[in-house]
Amino acid sequence: MQYLCHREEEVARIERALTSFYGAVMNEWGSEEAARAADDWIEELEKTGADEYPDWHSVTARAAQRVAQRVVATHPYYCRIVEMSGL
Repeated sequence: MQYLCHREEEVARIERALTSFYGAVMNEWGSEEAARAADDWIEELEKTGADEYPDWHSVTARAAQRVAQRVVATHPYYCRIVEMSGL
């Protein structure tokens, strides 16, 4: 019974972390990018392994990096900055 309670708490933490990340991306780049970001976040969570307690900051940071790379690659404003900087 104690294990089940711990498991429910862990699921609640996962839900809160994913919901926060999704909301932040949604506010900045809309629902389509937020859906992709949620997929990125889940993939990064899965990479941590079943026996590990995920470090939410690391999971979120890796997913955010994927979002940033995608946004920079597709957003005209960011593409223009990259062109101007010569990168």
